[in-house]
Parts: sequence; C-alpha cells; structure tokens
Amino acid sequence: MVRFGCVQGFKHISMKMRGKEELFLTIANNSSASTPSQSPNASVHQLKNLPRNESSLLLSARTQRSLSGFGYMDVGLPPASPSENDDVVFDENPHHTVFLIAGYSMYNCPYAWVRSNHERLVKIVKDEGKDSPLNLHTTSHFATEDVKVSDIVAELVGVNTRPPPHNPFAVDFSYFECLSKYEAIIASGAMIDLLVRIIQHRTPSYHKQILRDVHRLLKQHFSDVSSLSHMNTLSSLQRTASSTMLFTQLSRTTSSMSAALDNSLNESDDEV
Repeated sequence: MVRFGCVQGFKHISMKMRGKEELFLTIANNSSASTPSQSPNASVHQLKNLPRNESSLLLSARTQRSLSGFGYMDVGLPPASPSENDDVVFDENPHHTVFLIAGYSMYNCPYAWVRSNHERLVKIVKDEGKDSPLNLHTTSHFATEDVKVSDIVAELVGVNTRPPPHNPFAVDFSYFECLSKYEAIIASGAMIDLLVRIIQHRTPSYHKQILRDVHRLLKQHFSDVSSLSHMNTLSSLQRTASSTMLFTQLSRTTSSMSAALDNSLNESDDEV
C-alpha cells in the first residue's frame, strides 16, 4: 500500500499515506470523460444515481459484526479514527470526495470508508453510518480473488466520479511539468513503475490508455535524465538509494518495454 500511495501525478485521484495501514484517497467528483469505464469491479456502481441508499452502498451493522469477529461485543468494522475524532480535517469541497482505504491487521482484509461529502454518495439514516465501510466488490472478494490496492481505487473512482472516466489512472502530465528536473525524474519513474505493475496484474479495458501514458512518460523521463546529465548533476541523483533502484530497474527494461509499447500502440491504431 505504501508503494502505491506515495505516487503522485494522476488526473482523477491524489493520495496520502498515514502510517503503513491507512491511505487517504481524494477523488474528483466530476469527469470530462464521455466514455464510462468498463471495469467489471465498478460497473455495478456506475449505473446507480447518487446519493445511493445506505443498504446498497454500506455494509450493514449485522454484516460488520459478523466479519469483525467482535460481534459478541457489538463491534462492527470502524476505522481506527472515527470521522468525528479524526485529526485529519477534510474540507467539504464540492469538487472532490475523500476516502480512507485501510489494511488493518486485526481485520485481515482491506476496507474503504467515506471521509468527506457523505451526503453526496449515500443517504445515511444515522450518524453511525459515517463510519461504516463501503460494500465493494473488491473488498468483499479479497479472500478469494487476487485483489490489489489499484483494484480498490479503480472501483472507488467508478463509485464516486460522474461520469466515470474511461481510465481511472489517467496521468496529469501538467503535474510533472511543474516540477524541477530532479523531482520530475523521481516522480515519473515512480509513476511508470506503478502503471506497469497495474497492467501486469491484470488487463483492464483501459490498458491501451495506460500504455500510451507510459510511452509518453518514458520519453519525457529519459529526456529529463539526459538533460540533467548534461548539467553534471546526474551523479548526485544516482547516489540516492531510491533513485538508484529506479534507474537500475528502468535501464534493464527500457528497450524491451519501448518495443512492446510501440507494438501495442501500433496494434491499437490498426484496430481503430
């Protein structure tokens, strides 16, 4: 989760880690995309109008008590920090909604909670409902399917954003343009690594859009590396442990990845 949550530069989402178990995910409420995502994990939510009924989007108190293992104490599945007592203040911004994805060891399964704009998403009858986890396909099937954090994020984008974007992991290239060369190299390298792992994990309907973004990021990444090299500052960059890992990994795979990307993109163009 930490490896995923530290990456920045997406168009529809932004993330912030709190410790190793909690990921705060901010998702845009509106999207300019005209084609809805075809993700099977999110499609069940995309046909629903907002706000949803509490029973259709949140886990019931009875189900929570059964899953928590503390039903005899009348305890469900609350987050570590209830909404009213959380030390993180969330602005009720009408343009985005904040979610909490947590992998608490005591639950043996990740869950997601709404942390802002509750009323936009769900008709909550009692205030206790604000700390009820969402009833998601990904978290419900965590024990039987190979579910990654990216799967949960993709489903949450489908739940929240209207209309749902075709590619929930679309890259905001303007973000990298605002960074220094050094920062852009680190940020783009991390983004490339994450996007490649997403399409290696499974082949979503939007994998061609991800491939195009990776192809563009690779070109910009190595252009920045070359530019920085000419400025005689590359050696200090390579001494950074995290940077060295990224450089080693990317240098090994650049040729084959670029060839594969070119072939994939050519095939995509032929199909159009």
